[in-house]
Amino acid sequence: MAVMQWPSLPYCPPPCIDCNTAVSRPDMQFLTDFADQQLMLPLSLVLTIALVLSGWRRGALVWVAVMVGTSGCLAVMKVVFLACGRSWTHGALNSPSGHTAFAALFYGGFVLLALRPRGPLRHAALLVPPMLAVLVGVSRLVLHHHTPVEVLTGGLIGTVGAFLLPLLAGPPPPQFPIRWALLPMALILVLLHGNRLQAEAILRRFTIEGLWPPASCQISDADALRPVTAATVSINR
Repeated sequence: MAVMQWPSLPYCPPPCIDCNTAVSRPDMQFLTDFADQQLMLPLSLVLTIALVLSGWRRGALVWVAVMVGTSGCLAVMKVVFLACGRSWTHGALNSPSGHTAFAALFYGGFVLLALRPRGPLRHAALLVPPMLAVLVGVSRLVLHHHTPVEVLTGGLIGTVGAFLLPLLAGPPPPQFPIRWALLPMALILVLLHGNRLQAEAILRRFTIEGLWPPASCQISDADALRPVTAATVSINR
């Protein structure tokens, strides 16, 4: 039986800019804001409309199904681990990183599903979702919004979702003018980047107020804001 020490990273639910454990890094905040739900929702809507108007209804259906499925999976995991993460994982996993997941799923999925690279670029495009997960995941770690396990969990969920998109959607129609959607998507990025949706705070309030968690997993609001320090995880050899 070996014991591995996790790095001492504070857990502070977004927006951490108001918490004592926050790290002020405008460059990392600029990067992480590209994957905020405030952007993901309108961008996903625009892409769905573009897929429908292009005649690729199966692609639109798959896109909506994977986005909703991924969001639901993350929401359930967040509610469960916000309530029980400290008891089950000793603080290593309190809230899977939604930003990391959606960076891989939305932007990586857009490349794989909508742009459909061909030739040598087809295989290189498979690296886009995990690379984006790494980039945004690093920003979440630097800002102390998540632990390494939370970033890894979110990245895996988003990357799997991105890989499922082209497999389930099948081939696009012969005429697939999806690139016209790039202009409204760019406008949304310009207008809404930097705005943040408080979805995590809502889930956290739902959890801590005791509407869901079993008594053995309930934690106080003060405990949820307390830094995670040297949590130990047992690993069987």
